[in-house]
Amino acid sequence: MAQAVAMIKARLGPHAVILHSRRIRRGVLRRSWLEVIAAVDEDGQPREGASKAVARPDGLDLRAMRAELSALRDVVTRLTWEVRRTRLPTMAPGLQMIYSHLLTRGLSEELATECVMAAAEELTPTAANDLEAVQACVARHLQSKIRTCVLFPREEKGNVVFLVGPTGVGKTTTLAKLAGRWTHEWHRTTALVSVDTYRAGAVSQLQAYGASMDIPVEVAYTPEEFAAIVQNYGDRDLILVDTAGRSPRDQAYLEELRDFMAVVEARQVYLVIAGSTAYADMENAVQRFAALSLDGPIVTKVDETDRLGAGVSLSSHKGLPIAYVTTGQRIPEDIEPASARQLAHQIVQGTSEEILARVCDASGVGHGEPVAWQASTNITSGGALDLGM
Repeated sequence: MAQAVAMIKARLGPHAVILHSRRIRRGVLRRSWLEVIAAVDEDGQPREGASKAVARPDGLDLRAMRAELSALRDVVTRLTWEVRRTRLPTMAPGLQMIYSHLLTRGLSEELATECVMAAAEELTPTAANDLEAVQACVARHLQSKIRTCVLFPREEKGNVVFLVGPTGVGKTTTLAKLAGRWTHEWHRTTALVSVDTYRAGAVSQLQAYGASMDIPVEVAYTPEEFAAIVQNYGDRDLILVDTAGRSPRDQAYLEELRDFMAVVEARQVYLVIAGSTAYADMENAVQRFAALSLDGPIVTKVDETDRLGAGVSLSSHKGLPIAYVTTGQRIPEDIEPASARQLAHQIVQGTSEEILARVCDASGVGHGEPVAWQASTNITSGGALDLGM
């Protein structure tokens, strides 16, 4: 309890007040952990005039209260996660092994802890040291954390979809893949529009894609031109808009994008991010582009990385459903709707030898050297995990 109080004081300040605490026993090992809920008394003094009528808070006060409550929930969630994480060293070696593996796959510590702790509470002691049983259980819990959606135009014509994102993530190629799929496989009428007048060759690249797939391509230099193009192609099912790849810190660029988007009432906006991008950079991009009212991410170049956990963590923590993933250079073949089951499988999969090698590489331990959980485990190992996908 003393450690929990110290953590609360460090995070909330000296006036933090313990509202509730309880000791909980869960899991097959029946280990106990402490749950503590705390709040902040701003002035640290008893309230005066409590019996008097309380004035109704105005809009600003309500917003401030909601912000404080949200921050408090975040603190409680973080404390709960940290308490749970302290149990990891006491878990079965098989669970410790898969936890380390999830981190090497780019999954956040918080999400990895949630999935492994859920598995620990579900698995028997024997199953907790069976790699395939652990993988299947963790994959199922991870799958439940991943949100997905599919870009699908409304029944009305003239649906407008913007692709935005940093430089070098493959927005133009992704746009061409989507257009090709929607036109030739899903039999929808489409048009391509470029508002990327900054990058040399951007328009000609899109025009080449459009010509090869017999899809019209237009260029808009101003919001007024863009409005006219949208009206002209209003009979199309889908209008896909390519935007400039600029730094999300470029406020002038974001303002310009908002001006283009303002001429269209019904629109969807997808953030294109490379699967190999570090989580912190993904999070920064989401925060910067949030002003554009994002519908979700499209994760590209997943064939070039085995650290898909960052994109999955982003989706889970930010509540943004993943729409599509791209899996290669071919146009339009190498793009597919995101599957929570498939993404979870790709992150968790691997034989015990492969997982051990990855964990040792990440920790700097040589493959022939013993690690804490390796010496005591009798992990059952077979081939790569098959979840029937």
